[in-house]
Amino acid sequence: MERPAASPRFDDAYSRAWTPIYRFALAWTNDPDEAMDVAQEVFARLWVRWDGLGDGRDIVPLGLTIARHLLTDRWRALRRRLRLRVPLAAGWTAADTEAWLDVQSAFARLTATERVAVVATGVIGLSYAEVGDLLGRSEGSVRAAASRGRQKLADATSRTEGSR
Repeated sequence: MERPAASPRFDDAYSRAWTPIYRFALAWTNDPDEAMDVAQEVFARLWVRWDGLGDGRDIVPLGLTIARHLLTDRWRALRRRLRLRVPLAAGWTAADTEAWLDVQSAFARLTATERVAVVATGVIGLSYAEVGDLLGRSEGSVRAAASRGRQKLADATSRTEGSR
């Protein structure tokens, strides 16, 4: 595939979209290096398709959609390969490990929409309407998905804290 010519419009879009896309990936991975890899892959894919994207198009929602697909694929591959490893950091107790597993398990049980809604609104700071545009859903359905996702995570955390 032929590489597009350098574009000031791409440079501008890159400047505006890098931070939200990187933060989105970081919230999912909790790993700065992997988040950087995902963000770079997003922009590599955008670069190849750049000439086909119309002028004035807001690149953030499209970039977040690509990131979501990449992260979902990585999450599934990792789950298949590792079947959820627990980080054994120095000083962790059995209760800490149990709490981490409960939250990881709860996060894994969220639907893709709930995960995106929780991370995009709670970590990145996008509005419900912006996330709705990203997902092709109404603002109300995103608000409901974020609420359900937060409740599931809170329930997992409270069960763990109650058993200590």
